[in-house]
Amino acid sequence: MRGAPWALRIPGSISGNHRQHSTGKSKMVAKNVLDRLCDEFGEKREHIASLLDLLAGGAAPLFVARYRKEAIGEMPLPRVLEIERRFRFLDLLERRKERFFEDQARAGKEVDSALAEEIRATYDPLHLDDLTRATGAKPPRRRKERRRSEEHT
Repeated sequence: MRGAPWALRIPGSISGNHRQHSTGKSKMVAKNVLDRLCDEFGEKREHIASLLDLLAGGAAPLFVARYRKEAIGEMPLPRVLEIERRFRFLDLLERRKERFFEDQARAGKEVDSALAEEIRATYDPLHLDDLTRATGAKPPRRRKERRRSEEHT
């Protein structure tokens, strides 16, 4: 493992398992995901946005919690890890929604506006599957690990 021996790497973290050099470009976070995280955790928007930018830039959660406290508003490490985990879940859900709408457009099918709004508003993966099945679309295949993680979220 490269980097400092004390650097904590979380498998499947936003930045991956290898240290990356920041290119100055951060991963764009959807506004509704950022709003949802702010509501769920009760943190300031700029603190969560800074946290996600640092993690997307390759910083380890432990490093961010210890040495970038001014940017993230003195959040402790367990809180940083919890926000990162929840962000990964919400980001995956948003990508699934986008993929569904792209597939429907590619197939030339039009999604009812009420159904589209309900799909955009849901944050429950099982409810999302039910809604997308209403259009005849197949739900994504899930591995056992993913199903377990969704059950505990």
